[in-house]
Amino acid sequence: MNKVIDFLKAFDGGIIPVIYYAGEDDMPIWEGSLLDTPWWVADLELNYEGAEDGYPISFRDSLGKEYNDRPGLVIIVKED
Repeated sequence: MNKVIDFLKAFDGGIIPVIYYAGEDDMPIWEGSLLDTPWWVADLELNYEGAEDGYPISFRDSLGKEYNDRPGLVIIVKED
C-alpha cells in the first residue's frame, strides 16, 4: 500500500472522521469524513518514514474537542 487511494479501496470506513497530515507539519492538509477524501489527497503517497512507529495510518480513540472527542483516523502522507 503506497498511496492513500490504495487504503481507501481496501478499508470501508464510510463517514469515520479522518485527519491528513503532510510530513512533520502540525497543521492538517485536509480533514473530514473518510468517504469525502478529495482526489488530490487520495493520490498522495503514505509516509512510512515520517510516521510514529513507522505506521502512517493510526486509529485514535479521540480526535479532540473539535470532533466532540469522537474516534477517527490520522493519516500521514508525504509532502508534494
